[in-house]
Order: sequence, then C-alpha cells, then structure tokens
Amino acid sequence: MLIGSKDKNALRWVARWGDGWRPILLTPDQMKTELAKLREECARAGTSYDRLDLTIMRQNLRGGRPEVQTGLRQYEDLGVPRFVVMLIANRLGPDNFESELQRIAESYI
Repeated sequence: MLIGSKDKNALRWVARWGDGWRPILLTPDQMKTELAKLREECARAGTSYDRLDLTIMRQNLRGGRPEVQTGLRQYEDLGVPRFVVMLIANRLGPDNFESELQRIAESYI
C-alpha cells in the first residue's frame, strides 16, 4: 500500500501499514524534515524505514536542464529515487501537448 495523504497521521500510517510514501509538492528541505519524522515513526512502530518505496510528486522544477538535474539530485541525495512530474491538465491542450512533453523530457531525462 502506497500512502500519499497530507493528514497529520499519514507518516504514522506509512510506518505501520505502508509499503511506501508518495507526498506531493514538498521542497527538498521539507522532504528532509518529513523523512526524519518518518524514520522516527518507523522506529516507534518497530518497522524498517529502509523497506519503504519513496516517491516525490511535484509540478515541474524550474530552470533549464542543469537546474532541473540539480533539483532531482537533491531528492535523490535524500534517498528518494523517484520523481513524478505532475502536469496541470488545464495547461495542456492539443496545441501544446507534444511540445510540453518534449520540453519536460529534455529537462528531466
């Protein structure tokens, strides 16, 4: 079970019952703080933090490829191996869908 709730009890739920955590819109600094809390919750629950599948879900990182790659590394350095780009549906349409996906691919891959 992957948990992505913003509820105040979410980290406790992840530690007790979850296989992973999927927060949204956290900066690297916020993620670092929350991961420390999650480690504490795992210790309280008697479960292994290392078993958790961690992913951050965010809108695009700003900047060109070098800045985006630096941003991705910040999450990776925290032990978060997966970054999901959240696309805002009202920003995509038939006229820009292909070009927007190309821009994202060039920045992230």
